[in-house]
Amino acid sequence: GSGCNGSPRDFLAAGDSVLMRLRNHISEEDDLHLFEQIDRSSGRQYNAKDLTWSYAEVLNALVTRHSAAAKVAAASGAPVDVVVL
Repeated sequence: GSGCNGSPRDFLAAGDSVLMRLRNHISEEDDLHLFEQIDRSSGRQYNAKDLTWSYAEVLNALVTRHSAAAKVAAASGAPVDVVVL
């Protein structure tokens, strides 16, 4: 099988968990900037700071999530929670 046995809401929740994990690593100490990498031991961001593609990918994920959530809500007739970063 393909291994894709989850519901559309399950897939939204999986994507949300990635966004929330990213948010947990962005600190006010870093002035809420995105860095290229996150240290696996400390959880601190490091390396190149403020790469355009980092921000573009987060924005792309949010736009895609919004679109997918609207489709899931329309198909099920039930609202989908909003992600707050």
